[in-house]
Amino acid sequence: MYTGYLRIHFASDNFIVGPGFALQWSGGGIDSDLCALCAAGKYKIGPGNAVCTDCMSNQYSTEVGAISNTCQACPANSVSASASTLCNCNAGWTGLNEGGQCVQCAAGKYKVQTGNSACAHCTAGKYSSGVGAQAENNCLVCQLGRSTGGLDARAECVACIPGKYADDWGSVECKLCSPGKYITLSGFTYPCHPCGENTYSSVWGADVSSVREPCPANTFSPHGSKEQTDCKCGAGWTGSAGSCTACVAGKYKIASGDGACMHCLAGQYATEVGATSNVCQSCPSNSDAAEASGSAAACTCNAGFSGVRGELCHSVLLQNTEQHDELLYRLP
Repeated sequence: MYTGYLRIHFASDNFIVGPGFALQWSGGGIDSDLCALCAAGKYKIGPGNAVCTDCMSNQYSTEVGAISNTCQACPANSVSASASTLCNCNAGWTGLNEGGQCVQCAAGKYKVQTGNSACAHCTAGKYSSGVGAQAENNCLVCQLGRSTGGLDARAECVACIPGKYADDWGSVECKLCSPGKYITLSGFTYPCHPCGENTYSSVWGADVSSVREPCPANTFSPHGSKEQTDCKCGAGWTGSAGSCTACVAGKYKIASGDGACMHCLAGQYATEVGATSNVCQSCPSNSDAAEASGSAAACTCNAGFSGVRGELCHSVLLQNTEQHDELLYRLP
């Protein structure tokens, strides 16, 4: 009956195999060396054709052709399979091959599997304070106000120093305060404080408010200004930062900035210097003035009217009639 298998019978002389050797057959004819050394991780004590004995699990042996039980127990915190030549450190432990001592993964590191490879690092922005971590989820993200300072394998996250902040979880680096802002506290979790109005600061990472500079005289700036050019001439003043001059009489400026002063309209005047609002007044009746006039004296009587400095300007015809009537009244 056909089975698909070939049965082979071996016949040989009686071999006496010494200790540390096992009988080995070769299928390609007669092998001149039928006895082979027991491999590392095995041993054979007496003579005979028996197979070599395996070291048990959690044992190891590096000796080849061992004639006694040379198997040694694995060092603490390591394991091995049977017939092993070395032991592997447990998860959470790392060490040297060939029986080297295993040590726990340091804080900031972890190791998932058995073996003698190095422990993996918690990535930047994460930390692990315990030793011997066996899983990546032992690495925790940095809290708000803290970071790993751009480094990995950290045992803790460090609080942001004054002048820096962290408003996100898992920050790799604390953020610098931008110019015009500052922080005096450590571990800050919100964006920086803006410098006060009418000041400016061009410093990155300012840790005190004293780094701000005051705007030049008669100039003003909003909160959080970065440069001196942010200082603008105030209301009632015109020019550029550092050279602002007050609006002269007959002019005014309501808003801050580098714009020119506004003129009082023709027929108006204003005596105030540095006016911050429209203080222009109308000339008296029957008088007029050029725009931007700075005094009431600038108002002069219109054609056909007379008076003193724009006050009580009268029609010349009416004035002559009144003088004629007065003359007639006085005649005898």
